[in-house]
Parts: sequence; C-alpha cells; structure tokens
Amino acid sequence: MLVERQDARVEGRDGVIHRVNVTVSIGVAVFPEHEKTPGDLWRAANHALLLAKRPPKNQVVFYSAEGGPRG
Repeated sequence: MLVERQDARVEGRDGVIHRVNVTVSIGVAVFPEHEKTPGDLWRAANHALLLAKRPPKNQVVFYSAEGGPRG
C-alpha cells in the first residue's frame, strides 16, 4: 500500500528522530447490505477489522454476510 512506502519520521520524547513503518488495516461493512442496525454494522466492521490486522496486516477486509469477512 502507498502508506507503507512513505518515509515516516517521528521525534521521540528524547528529541531523537526515529524512522518508523506505518501500515493501515481496515475492516469494512456496508449498510444495509451487511447489517441493518448500527450495533450490528459496527460488530461486522469490527470483525472484518480484526481479520485485517492478522498477518500479513496492511490490508482491507470486507465483511461478507454469507461467510464472514473476506479479503
């Protein structure tokens, strides 16, 4: 992903500049296709997010009502 290729530098509390790697993991659920209530939609997206955070991380996972999240 583009975010991962960026050169990120962060100044620590000690004043030292550190190079860090940044990745993005995203879980997606769509209303009303995947769930009908706000709470259920949040749970579906959160479940997809937890899968997106599993190795190899740095991915987008869409929720699938038929079989759970899919990448």
